[in-house]
Order: sequence, then structure tokens, then C-alpha cells
Amino acid sequence: WVNEVNVTDYVVVEGQQKFGVWDNQYVEIAVPSGYDLAGWKVDFVQNNWTVRTITLPAGLPLQVEATNGYSFFVIADSSATLPKLDYGYPSFSFNFLQNWYPGGIRLRRPMGMYEHAMAYEWDGSYGSFFGGESWAEQDPQQKIVFVGQENNGGSLGVTNGYGQVKADWNFPGYWTPGAPNEGQLVPQAEALLPGFSNVLINATMDSDKATQNGFRSTSLVFKLNQGGSTNINYVVDAWYRLKSLTVNGVEQLPGGGDWPDATYFLPLVDVETNTVVHAQIGLRSDIAALGLPPEVLNWLLGFPDGDLVPSYYGTRELTLTELFWLDANPTVPHIMEGGLLNVECDPATNYFVTVQLALDGANITKLQGGAAFKIRFKELLTEPDWRMVAQYNFTPSSFDVNHQSRIFTSNLWYEMRGTFSTNLFFSWIIEMWDPRFVVWDLINVPDTP
Repeated sequence: WVNEVNVTDYVVVEGQQKFGVWDNQYVEIAVPSGYDLAGWKVDFVQNNWTVRTITLPAGLPLQVEATNGYSFFVIADSSATLPKLDYGYPSFSFNFLQNWYPGGIRLRRPMGMYEHAMAYEWDGSYGSFFGGESWAEQDPQQKIVFVGQENNGGSLGVTNGYGQVKADWNFPGYWTPGAPNEGQLVPQAEALLPGFSNVLINATMDSDKATQNGFRSTSLVFKLNQGGSTNINYVVDAWYRLKSLTVNGVEQLPGGGDWPDATYFLPLVDVETNTVVHAQIGLRSDIAALGLPPEVLNWLLGFPDGDLVPSYYGTRELTLTELFWLDANPTVPHIMEGGLLNVECDPATNYFVTVQLALDGANITKLQGGAAFKIRFKELLTEPDWRMVAQYNFTPSSFDVNHQSRIFTSNLWYEMRGTFSTNLFFSWIIEMWDPRFVVWDLINVPDTP
């Protein structure tokens, strides 16, 4: 049913109404959660009884439940600034809803049958020409029911039942696009089931990281003939697993723990009563146990699902965070090779540090995630901490064909805060950058004397 209409809230600038400018016109439709509105039509009946129609297309996301099995589907201008907008229609403002004069809205099923028809007015006290009730009585099909005034200062919305009579509506109310209206008592969705021949299947998921029967919706509601059978097919996203699946509270997954496959076929056989199905979806247990930060997890999810394979720098296994910095696929093995080959110092205390670094026999051309390549030194190996000389980004030209780079650092005596010794020890490391210092592009200077 049509649940809320906002036609005529005007824009005020510096205390003055901007004539002819209206703020976020919209129409809201109450629909059972998970129901596909593809092909449904919304007729906007103009004051002269001409009709402008919007047909809802296929492919719109299914609606997530707001309350009591219902969702609230919002149609507005494609440029509207609303907290929820499900279908934006270009030039919706000024062309569909009636300002000043009475108008009507008819909600129709794909085959044309009327589901709901209502009329509204601006202010009937201006005279009979502006009155919505007398206008609705002229409906040639006698389907439209006048439900109330929709003027500046709020929206016209249903507060009781299904909005079939004027007493079900209230004006003015706060704008609530995509949510129940102020003070609204929303009936249970299953109350619309006709007679005793149908049952309701209410399938919910606690995450949108899967689809159920092809719909990426956390709530899927559909009717079934009593005693009939159906099924729900779950397809879980890469790196996620089905953790639990219950039917009326009874666990369906054998063995407990992660379901090993990306798909699960749930048969529902000889269903006699309303049935609640609930699926819990979560990260693979081994991935969840790692406690990865969001940027590393998002990077991992970009690769095909697979086992995490060890990668090494010498005999040390690289961590998943280090593989993230290197942008190295964690589902295949990698070998990182490297070392510090030479250190030169000239009379001006300029140092040249030659390093070698390769991943799987190829140059590393970038670091990501805020990582930096750092050159460090100590005067004595017994000192507890290394002191940083400089930190660098990698570029495609940072290393030569032998995976080497000769790094120039000018006036290192100053950089080392007055330290000068013939017995300096150097090392390099890849770790998070130090925000107190500049991160330079690593430049290879092999020909500098």
C-alpha cells in the first residue's frame, strides 16, 4: 500500500519562501520484506485526470525488513537527498505530484489490478475546486479514496492498518522515508495471507555476504501452498562460510562449524505451518582468528578463496600483513630475497648504501598500506635500538636488473645528529612508515662516483 506522501514542503531561504521550489517530494510504499516490485506501476493522477505512470524496473535490490515483516520502498527524484531512496526517477519533482490542487496515487500490480488508490489535497478550505474529497468523487472508476490534506510542514502518512480509509492517515507527521511513520502501528506481514491455504516462509540471514535463491537480501519472505514443498539455495561469498542454518530453531548443518562448500541446498518438504529459516554467515574460522585490520582483510577478499600458503624471507615465514605490504597473493607461495651488499662513505659524510631485494625473482615496484622501506644504523650492535636514516617508497625504477639499488644519503653526519664513527652498522627493514619524517621515492644512483 501507499504508506507516505510528501508533496509540498517548500524551501525557505533567509526566512523567505522560494516560490515554486519544493523540498524532496517522495512517495513511500509499504511492501513485505523480500518481495520484488519489478513490473509494479505507480500512477500519478493529475488534477485534470490525466495520468503519469512510473513502472518499477527489474533488478532493484530486495528490501530489508524494517518492522513486522515489512519494508518501506521510497520513490523520489534521482537528485533527492533522503536518508533512503530506492528508486530515483529523473525530473520526478514538479512533474508527478500535484501542488495546490488535489491529486491521486494508484498502486497497480504488473497485470494492472489496483492494489491501492488514494487522493490528497493542499487545502480544501480554499473552495470546492481545491477540495480533495469532491475531486475523488469524480473518479470515473470510483477507486480513489480521499485520505487527507498534504501541505507544507510535514508528510501525509498511514498510522493504522493499510491506509484504505481516511481514518488510517495522519497529517502533519515527521518525514520518515524508508521507516515506519510517526506513531504507525504496522500490521504483521503474514496477516495478509488469504484464508488457510497458504503458509509464510520467512528466511533471514545475519549478513549480506551470501545470496538466498539468487537474492542478496538479508530477508526473503514468500508464500507457499500449505503442505507444499520448496527449497532455498544459499551461495556464500568467497572467504565466508555458512556457520549455522536453522529451520524453526532446529539446526540443519551436520557436524557444526563452518560448512565447507560455498553452496548449500536447503529442502523444505511438506510445509504445514509458517516457517522461519535463519542463516548465520561469517568469515572462515581460520581467517577470523587472525584478527586482521580492515585494510588487510579487504585486500585478502580481493583474491580467490583458497588456503593460505606459507611464504618466506630466508627461513622466516612472512606474515599476512607483510604480504599485504608487498601485494603478494597469500594463496600461492612466495620467496623474498634480499640483503645489504655494501656501504660507502665519502669525505663529506655522504653515504651510499647498496641493497638487494626481490620477490619471486622480480623487482618490487611498490609498497602499500602505509609501509616504507627504511635504512637504519647503530654504532654498536649491542645498542638496543636501530636509528632510522631515511624511509622510502618504491617505484618501478628503484631497482636495476640485478634487483639492486645504490641509495645516496647526503650529509649523514647531520642526519645522525652529530654521530660520526668508522664503525657504523647498517640494516634495512620494511615496516609502517614513521609519520614524523618524510617518505622519499627510492632512487637508484649506480653511476654516482
